[in-house]
Amino acid sequence: MNVKTELEQRYATEEEIGVYYACMSTEKRQELMTPEERAKADIIAYLPSGEPMGTCTNCARVVASDYPGRADIYGFLCEQNPECTDDEIQCVGGHDFCVVDRRYVVDLWISLYTGLESQVVFDLQDPADRDKITQYFGNPQNWAVIVDNCFVYPTESNYPEEKRLELEELPVFNSMAPV
Repeated sequence: MNVKTELEQRYATEEEIGVYYACMSTEKRQELMTPEERAKADIIAYLPSGEPMGTCTNCARVVASDYPGRADIYGFLCEQNPECTDDEIQCVGGHDFCVVDRRYVVDLWISLYTGLESQVVFDLQDPADRDKITQYFGNPQNWAVIVDNCFVYPTESNYPEEKRLELEELPVFNSMAPV
């Protein structure tokens, strides 16, 4: 099984990940509540770590913790990444996500939490994923990366060069070339 397929299967559903629903103020699980309690409660989705799923950084942390040494958390502010054109992401002002093996963007928040996109895994080297990557994540050259629990932006001198990512170049077809 290739890595993209493995990632797609591992993060296919909330059940696979271990998401649960609970009251936001008491954190009491929904299945333990009476119908009356459920009717009055603000119930939200929680990740297995106990963090709210509604925060994209928390979703990225789940993936990064599943792939230690292979995954990094990236993110951007929309004003620094104008290629991101998705209205929902523009509304929140930025977005964080995980990249596995410097190639696979894994985003539980955009797919399972918001439902904006059915695809959970995007391949930076697959031309078929290029348009969606640009729409939701903009230009990888504008992505900050977490280093020592702080985001480091690509314009900063301490940005680790080995963490810079790019979209695969689309092939250029020469109509004059012999077939």
